[in-house]
Amino acid sequence: MRVRDGRRTMNVNKLWLFALWGITLSTQGHAYSQPLENFDYTSRDEDIVYRAAVVEYRAYDDMKDGGLAVLKENARMFVEYAAAAKQQVIFFFLSLSRVRPHRSMSVSPAAFASKTQALPDPAAAAVLCNSTDTSESVEAVRVLSCAAAELGIYLVVNLAERVPSARECLDSGFDVYNTEVVFDRAGAVVAKYHKKSLYLEPGFTPGSQDDKEAIFTTDFGVTFTLQVCFDVLYPGPGTSNVVERGVKDAIMSSYWVDELPFLTAPQVWQSWSEGLAVNLMVANVHNPEEGALGSGIFRGLTSQDSLYTYDPNSGSKLLVGEVSQAVPEREDVGMGIYQEATWIPTENGDGEAEEKNGQPETEGREIRSERVFLHEDLERYSSYVLERGDGAMERSLCHNDSLCCSVTYSFPADLTDNSSFLLLAYSGVSEKGGGAYKLFTQVCAVVYCLNENVTSCARVEENGPSQKTSFRAHNVTGDFDTSYIYPSVFTQDFKLVDASLWDFESSFSSEKLVKSTLVLHEEVDNLLSLTLFGRWFDRDP
Repeated sequence: MRVRDGRRTMNVNKLWLFALWGITLSTQGHAYSQPLENFDYTSRDEDIVYRAAVVEYRAYDDMKDGGLAVLKENARMFVEYAAAAKQQVIFFFLSLSRVRPHRSMSVSPAAFASKTQALPDPAAAAVLCNSTDTSESVEAVRVLSCAAAELGIYLVVNLAERVPSARECLDSGFDVYNTEVVFDRAGAVVAKYHKKSLYLEPGFTPGSQDDKEAIFTTDFGVTFTLQVCFDVLYPGPGTSNVVERGVKDAIMSSYWVDELPFLTAPQVWQSWSEGLAVNLMVANVHNPEEGALGSGIFRGLTSQDSLYTYDPNSGSKLLVGEVSQAVPEREDVGMGIYQEATWIPTENGDGEAEEKNGQPETEGREIRSERVFLHEDLERYSSYVLERGDGAMERSLCHNDSLCCSVTYSFPADLTDNSSFLLLAYSGVSEKGGGAYKLFTQVCAVVYCLNENVTSCARVEENGPSQKTSFRAHNVTGDFDTSYIYPSVFTQDFKLVDASLWDFESSFSSEKLVKSTLVLHEEVDNLLSLTLFGRWFDRDP
């Protein structure tokens, strides 16, 4: 259950500064410095509180002057954001290359190569700012190394990295990786991770590192795991580093394309943080006309609310908030609130800044409000139309006799309300990327539909403003074959339902089944989906 009272006192003066493709941290206290293999991820002498900032960035991508010019302009903007973040004592994160899924090969090989950079081995702890190498392959990352050193911050940056290859079939002589790289406060490269689970990125090579190489420990005593975008739906590196190595803080960059009704960016980020009981800082690209937006600071099971943005009209945006490294067990559940644009300081130090409100200018950047969604194929799901009636009702539904779901709800007759809600159950393969990727999922959900046909479910972008309804869901329960279950509650106007309004519980009901329940405590007038989304990794084709 959630605990909102009796919040643990946090010493906010003990902050260090840390930065990543949109995130930054800082503190004044004693430092920790231990080799990774000796670090105890699961225990701390005291709570460590760091201040984090996430930037959702609308990147510069005009190739008229070549790929290097794109990198240099984004690096310049990155440094300006990092400097602004430094003034606010925060943790910062941006994407350098803006390499789009499915478009990496829509440009010429030469143009694509011009947007790549070379990085040293983290074992060398090389400071690119001090390097005598003047080649274009390190020009942009040198700027970032110097910024990290000058500002005294950690920077975590997402970019396209070129690595010499022994494969004779490559004309360029390089493999290209979707890479997240960490610069420490001296400007040294101390960690880098190659994205494993590529999503329609034909110009890239999938990473093959051990998951533990995505882990790094800061000098203020917090250990983080890295991951990139589509990795969030797979076992590694983030999930395995949390479950197997006890890491409690995760950082990720993303070019996430929204899918209704279960996998929009806010739903995925919040439910992953909640389901695994970890802090998650994520910076998504801001490109709503391609379905990409939604970034935030998600605080897992702590009593702190999450902070996020999901506004197609915002342009680049900076979010700021405190994060406690002491993450409680599942009993102490805490989830997210939505906050509007502009700078909003709050009692617990959270705030958010809009581009026009003291952030670096992105001159000449057009901001468009078009928004698109992918849609899950719900025709494969077992579905049941929830009928109207007096009082509380309960209905159950199974899919292929392998997953059974139930809902308790009320839905009184209302002549002015023509909405429909369906109970959905599914256990099987879900295809993403036009069938390129096959994930084994187990889902129990209640979804708003335009009519009683399952193909009309969650088609809210076709229906104008959100519709108030007399439907009230009390709880959804499922018996799953996997313990990786991610809960979310989402509204028709694309907002996460306030954390104080619902709880999530999950426990073993037998040797093989996991019973999970999502309970709503108050009415939600414009519910879109109430979801328990399970991933059964071992069953992936």
